Amino acid sequence: MHLPERLDDLKMARGELQRHGIEGAVLERQRMGVAYARMDRQVARAGTALTSEIGLMSATDQLAAMEMMAVNPVRRVCAPRFIGGAIAMPLLAAIFSMTGIFGGQLVGVTLMGVDAGQFWSQMRSAVELRDITEGVIKSGAFGLACSAIAVYEGYYAVPTAEGVGRATTRTVVTSSVAVLVLDYMLTAVLL
Repeated sequence: MHLPERLDDLKMARGELQRHGIEGAVLERQRMGVAYARMDRQVARAGTALTSEIGLMSATDQLAAMEMMAVNPVRRVCAPRFIGGAIAMPLLAAIFSMTGIFGGQLVGVTLMGVDAGQFWSQMRSAVELRDITEGVIKSGAFGLACSAIAVYEGYYAVPTAEGVGRATTRTVVTSSVAVLVLDYMLTAVLL
């Protein structure tokens, strides 16, 4: 399909978008589950990096060497990584949300010819402050849980190559389940 045909298809959908702005916003909220699933994969991937890094430090006796020098490895190694993961998740969620909104504006206004004022009016009426706070709370909880799991699994990994590999696998599985459970519980509480 050539680009002009694709643009014609997008312009034909313009009327549908303008007539069904609220329904489109509801559909977009339903798609957020897919976005959370993708984000869950990224969280698990980042968690495995934390786990393997700390586990490798344990396997190569770097943590033991820190203890021998009277340096607390939990304060020096684990705490900064935990805090970084807990702070990064809400920031990333905010960046992804802003990118999605401005990407939607770019496609809607530029490619589909929707009036910019109408787009932002529909955006204001469809997105409430509650939606934003829910996203921030959930991403903060996900960041805390996944960072804690990753740091714990890395710190207590068996100091062998196999032990570190098993710890990273446990991190992925536990983080994924934790995100699903937290999402369910927070959704039930915040509704």
